[in-house]
Amino acid sequence: MCKKNKLFAIVILFLGTLSVLLERDVTFFLFALIIGITLFFSRENYIYGRDSMSRAEIRRAKKKERKEKTATYNFTRKQLDDTIREKFGEELRKAKQEASEKAVNTAMVLLLTLPLEVLMDHYWKKSYAARIPQFTNYILEYYAMWENGELDMEELKKDLWEYGGVRLEEM
Repeated sequence: MCKKNKLFAIVILFLGTLSVLLERDVTFFLFALIIGITLFFSRENYIYGRDSMSRAEIRRAKKKERKEKTATYNFTRKQLDDTIREKFGEELRKAKQEASEKAVNTAMVLLLTLPLEVLMDHYWKKSYAARIPQFTNYILEYYAMWENGELDMEELKKDLWEYGGVRLEEM
């Protein structure tokens, strides 16, 4: 039925256009335009005064709508935490490991470069080109000794306090 409405609308609009072209009558064109647009954009229930869907079609549509509803699940807090840990635990562990590796690398770069810059700017202004490679080798040797357990962290902190005047304390 809706297709018939559109066909009638096109015919009426065509007749209205003919009246303007042949007889120069704009009045009929305006009436044809109002009726044609109403027919073209209306639904069949507006024109014929009845619903477009039968009761069986309405029941089928409601049944389909019920099937398409999203399922809802209820979790306890523990179940939710376990599910999150299961899904994101490995990713979180990798992210923590990457962050700690990045922090260690940044700390190593700073601990190697900052003392070198101080020695170059304030102590070895003329001879730093010859002294820095040996100084860097000593730092790396001491770091390797600390990794192997040959140097004690508490002794290093004690020396830093006694000779450098800096006390490192954990908070």
